[in-house]
Amino acid sequence: MKKIIETVFSYVPKTKEPSVEERFMEIMTTTGPLALTEIYEKYLDKQQVFLIPAEQVSPFNVAESKLIQQGYESEELDNKLKNVYSVHYFWGSWV
Repeated sequence: MKKIIETVFSYVPKTKEPSVEERFMEIMTTTGPLALTEIYEKYLDKQQVFLIPAEQVSPFNVAESKLIQQGYESEELDNKLKNVYSVHYFWGSWV
């Protein structure tokens, strides 16, 4: 946890006015999933880390998420919601 906090709070933007694409990659590589993946891969004591299975935090893929946002319902999608901790809808609202 200390490494994650140090990584997130030590970041200095490369430019003052990044493009949308640059901003997206900054987020992904400094505080987003790419940053967390890199920290985890470098961490030596992995047995001390519990990784929540993807289907319990991101049960839908991008295409399924878009269908849900359009009001589509199905038993298959409903079944993916069993035993989840959270749902990722791929809105990109953080960009």
